[in-house]
Amino acid sequence: MLDVVRYESDLTQAAESMDANFRVLFRELRQLQRRAPREAATEKTSAKIKRVKRSFLLDHPTWASREAALLLLDDIETGLDSSVDAEDLKSQIRGVRRDFTLDDEPTEPIPDFPGFRSALDKLVYREINEAQEAQPSAPR
Repeated sequence: MLDVVRYESDLTQAAESMDANFRVLFRELRQLQRRAPREAATEKTSAKIKRVKRSFLLDHPTWASREAALLLLDDIETGLDSSVDAEDLKSQIRGVRRDFTLDDEPTEPIPDFPGFRSALDKLVYREINEAQEAQPSAPR
């Protein structure tokens, strides 16, 4: 009789422990489910930015008009949402417009085109940069 009582007590503790573990597991799964769409949208936006920049630089390897640069930046801005990361990118784009005087004389070439190319390379989602910096590099 004593073994049955001890056995039932062990089962109750095991059930309570299992219940607690599943609660933690389901909480983690819900967080991952909420995070997945945001990460997918960020990846799509980042891929679009890279694609548009690559196309622009193939079409304009040595120089471009200010108007062409404005169209490029408009294309990048068009797909952005209202997240903090998108606002940060929009701020970077405003800085590029200002630094290279893109709103003046649209038919004129971009002053300091190599500097403009460098500025384009820096236009990325902050979230993507942080995620890449947080990942340990794979052994080679």
